[in-house]
Amino acid sequence: MLVNFMQACCIEYIIVESDNLSTLFPNAHISVGGIEVNAHILFAIVTAVALLPTVWLRDLRILSYVSGTSFIFSLFPFLLQTNVIYQLLNT
Repeated sequence: MLVNFMQACCIEYIIVESDNLSTLFPNAHISVGGIEVNAHILFAIVTAVALLPTVWLRDLRILSYVSGTSFIFSLFPFLLQTNVIYQLLNT
């Protein structure tokens, strides 16, 4: 029962992220071997590839490190943005 719930959550996450990213980047597409992959499918594949390592874990305590790492990486855009604003104000 719990496994089915976890699978449903992962599928829902992939769908939501694919929709959001394809809305932000509507012109994203790739052509591989004559097959055209549009933005929705491209971002669904990217999200699934990013999500897969977290569902392969045998010891779920490692997820706290994954969460902590993602928090640190989410700070980079904020720091870059504040640095750009700081440089614009001091010129």
